[in-house]
Amino acid sequence: MVLKLSGFRIGHYEDETALTGCTVLIFDKIALAAADVRGSAPATANFSTLDPLVRSARIDAILLTGGSSFGLSAVAGVQRYLENENKGLDVGFTHIPNVPCASIFDLAVGDTKARPTAEMAEMACKLALDVCDRDGSIGAGMGASVGKLFGIRQAMRGGFGFSSATTIGGAKLWAFAVVNAFGDVWNLGRSEIIAGARTAHDESTFADSGKLMREGVRRVGFGSASKTVEPPKSAHEEQGSDAWRSENANRAADNTTLVVVVTDAALDPISAKKMAQSCMTGLTDVVYPACTIFDGDLVIAVSIGDVQEDLTHLCLLGQDLVSEAIIGGVKAARPAPGLPAYEEEPWYADE
Repeated sequence: MVLKLSGFRIGHYEDETALTGCTVLIFDKIALAAADVRGSAPATANFSTLDPLVRSARIDAILLTGGSSFGLSAVAGVQRYLENENKGLDVGFTHIPNVPCASIFDLAVGDTKARPTAEMAEMACKLALDVCDRDGSIGAGMGASVGKLFGIRQAMRGGFGFSSATTIGGAKLWAFAVVNAFGDVWNLGRSEIIAGARTAHDESTFADSGKLMREGVRRVGFGSASKTVEPPKSAHEEQGSDAWRSENANRAADNTTLVVVVTDAALDPISAKKMAQSCMTGLTDVVYPACTIFDGDLVIAVSIGDVQEDLTHLCLLGQDLVSEAIIGGVKAARPAPGLPAYEEEPWYADE
């Protein structure tokens, strides 16, 4: 699928060896934006300007990146590019671009010491186009993974996805998602898991993270891999806590699904905030569990036009697009060593 973009461009740059990267959205004119952050462990920069109460809640670009909080420094490359293009707040002798940035935790995939740099982000800007025709393992989705109740060894590949639609009144919406979820990714209607935590590293059977956690399996903090998962009481009794941990221990991997919804409908700051909140429902419809204390799940809603449209209609359509983008990103992902993808066999790497 090829999306034609209007009023903004999108660019990706990734390191296919280190398995990390970044994605940038550059707006032709100053855009109005707001965010809804539901996960308890976000890594963000310049997000204070997305508060509807802040007068400067207008942005020039958005950077989505890997590298966890290390990757946030890559935003300097976007600012440098935009400053050279005379984009941003004109202060007389230069322009200061406003670029919110959000990152995913991909350090457990590929080279754990590799992080997106300002140079990579600047290259993503230079490659930005007014079409979107690449999804899966690209840009900020290069190191994405899903289903990490048991850590990265029993997880699957996540990725970057997109979707688009037009309202009855003619307003366009575009949804973009970097899917790096703690929980499993489900189909629409949540009747079947598409990608998620597996029962063992060499098995294709899904464990169903939500079900296990409701039955008492729990993740214990962000610490040592040998202490990332706690068994339910029955496992304590049958196997012993230490044995159960040892069986399921592997390198810790943490999480965040990043979503951006862009529309040419006219929104004020409060309406943009409401749209961001509503579109979060599209994430929780297909990612479960979502918005946990181990996630930094967030949605940014951006208005770049003046088309008049009913806000509820926009929000409902946006929810569907977010779900489609998340599913599409996971389905298009390519496998990585030890990290299977949706349509790829074998499900595990030879050892």
